Amino acid sequence: MDVRRSHTGGKTCHDLPVDRALLADVAQLVRHLDGYDGVYDLGERAAVVISDDISRARAAARLTALGGIDVNIVSSPISCRGGSLVALSSDDFAAAVERDEKRRAAWNRFLLQGAERVGPTTVYIVSVRPATIAAVLHARASRAISTYGTSTPSAVMEMLAVFALPNVIVLDASLEGMDDLDRQIRTLYPSRFGGNRVQWIASRVGFLDDEIARILRALGVRMQPGITRTWRFTGIRIIVIGDNDLAREVSAAAQGAEVIVVTGWEAIDRLAEGNVDIIVAGEVTDFALPSLVRIARSSKSPPQIVIANDEPKSTRMRSAYPHIAHYFVDRPVRMDDLLRAVRS
Repeated sequence: MDVRRSHTGGKTCHDLPVDRALLADVAQLVRHLDGYDGVYDLGERAAVVISDDISRARAAARLTALGGIDVNIVSSPISCRGGSLVALSSDDFAAAVERDEKRRAAWNRFLLQGAERVGPTTVYIVSVRPATIAAVLHARASRAISTYGTSTPSAVMEMLAVFALPNVIVLDASLEGMDDLDRQIRTLYPSRFGGNRVQWIASRVGFLDDEIARILRALGVRMQPGITRTWRFTGIRIIVIGDNDLAREVSAAAQGAEVIVVTGWEAIDRLAEGNVDIIVAGEVTDFALPSLVRIARSSKSPPQIVIANDEPKSTRMRSAYPHIAHYFVDRPVRMDDLLRAVRS
């Protein structure tokens, strides 16, 4: 396990003696495993002696839920030379149980889906839409996982310092400040979150099968087969301007997306709310469309604008109105047409 930052003048736990309460917390989590042979105080860190190979792996998973201490898991007391075996009383263990329950109850406030208790397969999602990403991972994972998340990057480092370290952290490039957050995580927890333990996605351009598989591989979980097209538009919001038939085509082509039918003027209000990825219109003759295009292109995260027309009208539209849209597509709207807009 990795050393966490303490709240004592910026020192790390390596700079401090091991607290007896933390030693009790460690022992309480692993003392019922086969081969357990005590907790040793090594001065700057603790060591748990467990002779059974399988139990040592289980201990590593259980200790994921414990913050604030760096723990060695060894097979023999010989590895603890220079340390002292810690004698813990029933009162120590009772207090440790109470702290463990409080710790897990605090974690559950951030629980998105999955087990009620922090499990050995845990994902922490920092995203514009953490619950949506969590739903997809749960649906595609071959076994149970626990997902926690936030849309507030500034809260992440404090949560990692206080609560259980997850197995994998997912960072959404659609949020600002993610590069700095990535550096902070890898600097403070180099062993825990080196390699592929920090995964990147971009929710504004969809959540594709290869990204789902990459995250689940980092967790050591197999991905269940599924219909690829269902997940390509997960987390994408599409506004369709005033055409229910067109909206049905878009919904069928972009399964998993949130599709909203509004008038051109209502679309302007929706843009002010943010989180619009694609705007689809059937005709450029909507009086509100020129204003909508100007506002959309001046926004901080401009959506892609698609005009969908019956053939051969779209060819005429491309030449007559080259400034009005990013894409002109023929009807019926196809998945590939919208994917091109999403991934641009």
